[in-house]
Amino acid sequence: MPRRAFLFPLLLSLLFCACIKKKEIKYVSDETLVRTQITRFEDALKQKNPELLSDYYSRDKIEIFPFWDKESLTSWEEAISYWKEFFEDQKVTDFVLSSVTVTTAGRTAWTKGNWEMKIEKKKIGKKKKQYQILQGRYSAIFENHEGNWQVVHEHMSMPESKL
Repeated sequence: MPRRAFLFPLLLSLLFCACIKKKEIKYVSDETLVRTQITRFEDALKQKNPELLSDYYSRDKIEIFPFWDKESLTSWEEAISYWKEFFEDQKVTDFVLSSVTVTTAGRTAWTKGNWEMKIEKKKIGKKKKQYQILQGRYSAIFENHEGNWQVVHEHMSMPESKL
């Protein structure tokens, strides 16, 4: 009898464990995580919302060479201030990153691609809205900070003839 008393709870617990659905862990590649960050950057520019960049740039160390500015930005505060001013000064109606490649190696990733921006020109008189299309290159270096990929270096450029 003691053997049965021990065997029944054991079989019952094995049956119970077999019926529990195990939580599946889904692997997300580093490249996918970096591309998600790039999409956030693109969305921030499309929506003219610098708050969407709160997780995009590193808070520790950073160097940004934005669009047509010649000076670099070297802090989180400078970056957010730049984007707020940029959105106030420029009427961005569309922004697209294309041909983006991502390469990862350990805790570092680097990206490159092309960008295209549509800006509404300032109206003179009662003229119909006019737009300017700007194009250039995008490159960024990301670091993995405790599972979160953030930009530590970014460069936005366009050919001199487009200025």
